[in-house]
Amino acid sequence: MINQPQSDIMTVLMGMNETDTAKSMMVTGSIDRVLSRGTHTVFAPGETVIREMDADREQISALTNYMHTANQTMQGFITDSMVMPADMARGKTITMLNGKTLSASSKDGTLMLDGARITRAIQATNGMIYVIDSIPGQ
Repeated sequence: MINQPQSDIMTVLMGMNETDTAKSMMVTGSIDRVLSRGTHTVFAPGETVIREMDADREQISALTNYMHTANQTMQGFITDSMVMPADMARGKTITMLNGKTLSASSKDGTLMLDGARITRAIQATNGMIYVIDSIPGQ
């Protein structure tokens, strides 16, 4: 079920606890400025994903504290169009800001993105936010 839009993507993300690392990376990488123009879809890894990564503290620190690293990483989780759940269920191929393409699908009624399960879908005034339970393609 999609919550009806009340605010823009960054405002919604700032109010969410389950995407703290992703939103920190967006601010550090100045992605918040990109999201302020046009329509986008954000696939935000939940905090469970970050805790389960095989990354050490230095890698995670680089992702959240260095502008270039944060920007380049988050471009792999954002597209410059609004991808609705119905689009994903039909198996849409999605091109991220970094040029990588990912495949959406639906399995047993659950939306997926290259193997990552969508745990929450929120429509914002300027796009969609999907919280994912793993890194797509891994």
